[in-house]
Amino acid sequence: MVATGLPLYRGVPLAVDCTMVFPLHANGTPWDHAATTDAIAIARGEQDKRRTYSDLVHSNRLRLTTLACETGGRWSATCLKVVRLLAKAKARQAPEERRAQVAGAWAHRWWSLLAIASRNTLAATLADDKPKALDGYDGEEPLWHEVLLDGALEPQTQLGGGRGGTRGTNEAGGDGPPNIGRAL
Repeated sequence: MVATGLPLYRGVPLAVDCTMVFPLHANGTPWDHAATTDAIAIARGEQDKRRTYSDLVHSNRLRLTTLACETGGRWSATCLKVVRLLAKAKARQAPEERRAQVAGAWAHRWWSLLAIASRNTLAATLADDKPKALDGYDGEEPLWHEVLLDGALEPQTQLGGGRGGTRGTNEAGGDGPPNIGRAL
């Protein structure tokens, strides 16, 4: 898909390719170094996308952006960065003193949605069934204070512990997805 009008990468339209990668071959054996190198399957998937869409890699009109995850719940550094930057941009509508908190709440909300979508997608591929959630429906957007309130009302045990839970950090320097369980 092509995403335009985003406040990322100086407004350059993004050619977004979402991909889910597996650290195992179809016969169940691990890819080389999958057991010892974090995100090796993601690196392989991103390299495949750069090869497949080489025209976009060298485009001066679009930026190829691969948003990848592994079946066990690991997200690519690019995905972590894009969600963090989008949450920060979305928080601009909040009062200045609340922006960091609102950005965190948006990121938490989106990671929760992405976690569910990735699990549904994996389940659909295993069941050979088209995901019903990918119908393109765009629901109503909540206001920033509603998103902030949703995060405050979340039970402590949901999505890795709420306020007291562990959240990953990434090379991009921002909060990562909540610890939603790395094994399926």
